[in-house]
Amino acid sequence: MGAVFKSTKKYTGFKWFSVFAVYKIVSISLIVFSFTYYGNHGLGDESRIPLGHGEAMEESDQFAYFVPKGKSEQIHVDTYFKRR
Repeated sequence: MGAVFKSTKKYTGFKWFSVFAVYKIVSISLIVFSFTYYGNHGLGDESRIPLGHGEAMEESDQFAYFVPKGKSEQIHVDTYFKRR
């Protein structure tokens, strides 16, 4: 396998190190972004959209809800289903 990389570099001038360095920089940047305020969208199956001042719209399965600060009740948001 190493001979293939060396021969590719010898004939094309292509450097695999630069490709891996770019992938590493991009992946680290995305991980850092995911933990910022704007990247705080939830992990896993539940999504979260930050609204500001610590408030957020959250979604689990097909139901969107909003939990105000200091309240224990959820406010259900009818955005996915139409009532007839």
